[in-house]
Amino acid sequence: MTRRIAVASVVAGLGAGLATAQTSMAATEDAASAAAPSAKPASSFNTGGKLLVGVRSKNFGQAQSTLGPIKVTRKYYNKLPSKYHSMYPSNVAVIVSYLQSSAANTASYVKSVPSSANIVLVYHHEPEGNHSNDYPGDPKTAGAKFVKEFNAQAAAVHANSKVPMGFIAGGYQYRNGGRGAAGYFIPPTADEYFMDSYAQNNALVPATQNQTVKNYLALLKQRGKSFAGFSEYARGTASASSAARIKVLNADNTWLRSIGAKAWVYWWAPSPQTGDNWQFKDSATIQAWKKIASQ
Repeated sequence: MTRRIAVASVVAGLGAGLATAQTSMAATEDAASAAAPSAKPASSFNTGGKLLVGVRSKNFGQAQSTLGPIKVTRKYYNKLPSKYHSMYPSNVAVIVSYLQSSAANTASYVKSVPSSANIVLVYHHEPEGNHSNDYPGDPKTAGAKFVKEFNAQAAAVHANSKVPMGFIAGGYQYRNGGRGAAGYFIPPTADEYFMDSYAQNNALVPATQNQTVKNYLALLKQRGKSFAGFSEYARGTASASSAARIKVLNADNTWLRSIGAKAWVYWWAPSPQTGDNWQFKDSATIQAWKKIASQ
């Protein structure tokens, strides 16, 4: 699913890929977009071998003081700018998502990224959803269209920089029978493979028991790829049992670190479109998250 400057709908009971703020259009590629896919990853997300834990919120300062330290967050563009600009502290890694860009524009952007900036660039996160008809119809055909576009963007990134290219799967679409379940949307040229994953109050189980996560991990394993972590994540709305949520958070923290995951970003914000409020405010969960973030 996607969101246009707001959070979009979440389906109850499964790790729903809550989408992000953008106008939906398929990226139009120029002649350079026909470039061949990179043979192997050009770079990887620099985490120092540790799991970067962070938060995405409309108010970064509030999130930092309430849930920090924030070591990673998300940034969203409808159209990728031609020059890099960061609005976050230099010690915060950023997963930068965008929906539109020509290959030439993408090349210009990554050339402007300073070596000190720790970012992952993501073309069209959660492409599996039918939220905006970017990739409608038969998943096999739609997936092939997306992968071709992604490969062209990855080629532009890899040819002009050491910035890693990431793919973000939309969690709900990897349920059994979902549009992502056959793996048609997973590109071969990404350097990092993330997932946006949400679960309602009646589905508070560790990620290792979440069917959407399990299905996605199996697809990555088939392709010889590693799971880099959750680029958006929430477990239970504000009204959820704090004890149940904390149990899941601790279990997922242990698991993510054990597999060498790189990023874990909590979506700490309400959803204006669905009414779901993922912004927990109880002191027990806040303290549990802060303890996780400080590790």
